[in-house]
Amino acid sequence: MEQDKRRSKHKVQIWAAMIVLVIGCLTVVSGLIMPPMGEIHPSVLIAFGECLTFVGAVLGAKYYADFKSYIHDLMNDHDKNTKS
Repeated sequence: MEQDKRRSKHKVQIWAAMIVLVIGCLTVVSGLIMPPMGEIHPSVLIAFGECLTFVGAVLGAKYYADFKSYIHDLMNDHDKNTKS
């Protein structure tokens, strides 16, 4: 049951990260097509950088937690095998 909660939490985090990434990309595209054409205002680049930082933090935290859980499971399996 707790594992299902953790999986659903990770799914929500991944979806939030993907949505923010799409919004960031749309912001950059809209900055390109707004007058003056082809020039991106620095505030657009700052907003896009913040979006990428959020996405990186969410995805990095998820994969760090998954890796830590994987290592913990490996250690437990190793301990069980050596005690037998």
